[in-house]
Amino acid sequence: MNVLAFAGFLGSGKTTVIKNCINSMLRQGLKIAIIENEIGTTSIDDAILNEGGIEITTLTNGCVCCSISGSLISAAIQIEREINPDWLIVELTGLAYMTGIRDLFAERGKQFKLYSVTVIDIARWMKLLKITRPLLIDQVSGANVILINKTDITEPTEEEIEEISRLAGGSPVIRASAQNDGERLWDEISARLKKPEAM
Repeated sequence: MNVLAFAGFLGSGKTTVIKNCINSMLRQGLKIAIIENEIGTTSIDDAILNEGGIEITTLTNGCVCCSISGSLISAAIQIEREINPDWLIVELTGLAYMTGIRDLFAERGKQFKLYSVTVIDIARWMKLLKITRPLLIDQVSGANVILINKTDITEPTEEEIEEISRLAGGSPVIRASAQNDGERLWDEISARLKKPEAM
C-alpha cells in the first residue's frame, strides 16, 4: 500500500492541499483512505470526504511520531487489511517531525511504500524559521516533495527559495497556491514523488 504523509506547520494550508489532492485522486478513480492526526487544528471536512466514500481514522492522543506512533502503524495495517486503498493519506499534526515518521515506517511499517510532502507557508516562512527552526528544518529535509504554498499572498524571494532548496537536499520544490491551483496540485506532486526508500 502506498502511504502519503503530509507535514506542515500550523496554518500552512496543509488541509486545503490535501482536500485538493483527494478530489483529483478521486476523479482519477483512485481509492483513498485517510488518517487524520488532530491536535488543536481544523480537521478535514468529514462530510465532504464521506461523499467520496473515504474512510477516516482520527488519532487524537498527540503527535503521530511520538506518543501514538504505535497507533499509526496499527491503523495503517487495519486500513490495508479492511479497505486496501491505492493511497493512504496521513495528515500529520503541524508539530510532527518528518524524519520521525520515516524512521517509524522503516522500523515498524516496512510493508508500506512511504512518500512524504511538506507544505510551507511562504508568507510566514522567515518568521517561523526563527522560532521553530529545528522543526521546520526536519519537515523540509525529511520530505520527498516540498510545496511552497500561499504564493498568491506572498511571492517567495530568491533568498527564501535558495534556503528551502538547500534544506530540501535535492528533493523537488513546487511553488503553488492551494486556493488557486487545486486542479493541478496532485498532478504536480505525484509527478515529482521520488521512489520511496528501500525499507
